[in-house]
Amino acid sequence: MKELLVYPEVQKIEIKGKPYRFNKTPRIRYQSREYTYNKIIRTWCKFNRYQLLESNGDVELILNQTNDENITYIEENNSLTNEKYTIEVSFVNREPLVNIRFSHKRGLMYALFTLQQMINADKLYNCYLEDYPKFNIRGIIEGYYGPPWKDEDRKAIFSLLLQYKMNTYFYGPKDDPYHRKLWRVLYPTESLSKLKKLFNRAQVLEIDFFYSIGPGLSIRYSDKRDFELLLEKIKQIHSIGIKNFGFFLDDIPPILQHGVDKKVYEDLVSAHIDIISRLFSYLKTMDSEIRLVVCPTQYYGKGNEYYISKLGRNLDPLIDIFWTGPEICSRELNLYDASVFRTSTYHKPLYWDNYPVNDLEMSEEMHIGPYLNRDMHLYRCSRGIISNGMQYAEASKIPFITIACYLWNPEKYKPQNCWEHAIKSIVGEEDSEDFLVFADNVRYSAIYPSNSPKLENIITNLIFEYYYGNRERGFYEFDRAISQYLKASEKLLKGIKNGKLAKELEPWLNKFSKGIELFVKTVDCLKDYDKNKIDNLKELYKNYQADKTKVFADVLYPFVESVLEGDFHIKDQENYL
Repeated sequence: MKELLVYPEVQKIEIKGKPYRFNKTPRIRYQSREYTYNKIIRTWCKFNRYQLLESNGDVELILNQTNDENITYIEENNSLTNEKYTIEVSFVNREPLVNIRFSHKRGLMYALFTLQQMINADKLYNCYLEDYPKFNIRGIIEGYYGPPWKDEDRKAIFSLLLQYKMNTYFYGPKDDPYHRKLWRVLYPTESLSKLKKLFNRAQVLEIDFFYSIGPGLSIRYSDKRDFELLLEKIKQIHSIGIKNFGFFLDDIPPILQHGVDKKVYEDLVSAHIDIISRLFSYLKTMDSEIRLVVCPTQYYGKGNEYYISKLGRNLDPLIDIFWTGPEICSRELNLYDASVFRTSTYHKPLYWDNYPVNDLEMSEEMHIGPYLNRDMHLYRCSRGIISNGMQYAEASKIPFITIACYLWNPEKYKPQNCWEHAIKSIVGEEDSEDFLVFADNVRYSAIYPSNSPKLENIITNLIFEYYYGNRERGFYEFDRAISQYLKASEKLLKGIKNGKLAKELEPWLNKFSKGIELFVKTVDCLKDYDKNKIDNLKELYKNYQADKTKVFADVLYPFVESVLEGDFHIKDQENYL
């Protein structure tokens, strides 16, 4: 039922009656002696500007912690969980009574964010809902090439992850020298202190924080001293409380580089099996709660190649293996490919999904479209999905929300609806309609190889009317359709309320505005095929092409070039003759 829609959508819900409507910001009535839950409820009320009372509130809140099977087990993926919760809303003396059942504070926090959306919609239904995630591991990685996020951006993204029920963050920016280039060097005191504060923030928000180290460019796998330096670095990170580690061997030469290693190992994968196994054994001796995720050198493909098959079959089952799918930036992820990987490696893949990342050769693109082409049942054959973000932290939030919605409940995931919700949440309600017009023209990415679907329809309709229909009607319909683009361009250039987002998107917003101008001028030439207009259009098109920022992509170019080359004019003459 649309009126009950929350993001991510809940798994099961039963409506029992009409909703309670709020005429003002609700007051929450809650009593408990449990310090942890009191603190969580106080923080939640402060975040939403709800007044918290011990009596005479509008909504009475009751918490019930339990370790019952129906709260701690998920049948669909056959796993124990601390993230499941139920919410039952009933009415006593016509006032809402909300009973939340959970096993762990993570489940409680997720429940509160669901309740928040129900309350903020100004109606609270008499209902019972049961909710839990389908994917066990749901999160993001800061693993792109480029300037790392600032700590304030990371903390803001942590809050977003909690709000949309993501549970994992991997710290692994390629341009942090201590992560990759200077992996042997311990963090300076100040840098370590910042990392600890970041980790502490993640802990408060119930996010599993993974520190990742990438020594593959220079490590000598057989060298005792290098292994000792690796352990010293990890012990330093462990000393601030971090117990989850990523060991990255990606983006390195596919063969052994050092003579000492060539004497010890027959090939690269043998060296990797040895060092990963020794590392994991040491980590488990140091702390039994430690988790390890490995990013292999071969991290994409069919999943049954020599390297990945041999690696997986020789690693401890408790070690997770990152996999990007059939391609580095995979167009789709499906059950068949996941099953091949599992059969070949004896591990379920933990997907490192290279979306929305836009580094390196993708730097001219802006990936803010919705998450697409991931099988709704992929959770049955994978450990989870970790999304690689863009260096543009604020813009990344838009696709992150859609990814979070898919990961929690992929069978009910509606990409377009969720995308529109994400834009309203990040851009702001007042700018969202115009922003959607813009965003529809920057969808281009590995998961969305076409672009500008609405603009393409406008061009197709115009060409049809020009040749086979009524030209005046075609131009009229074009003018009416393009007016929405002109309005959006003008408003967005004046400024988006979310100033940080506006600054990140400035090159794309400018290119969007120039593209609309180019489109209008092109149609003007079509209306009146004048040499001076054509010459002006050529100059405008040349300047437009010089800016490589990708907006409209290949949808606009063919149309402009057809007009410039005189295709329409020539065909007019042919038809006349």
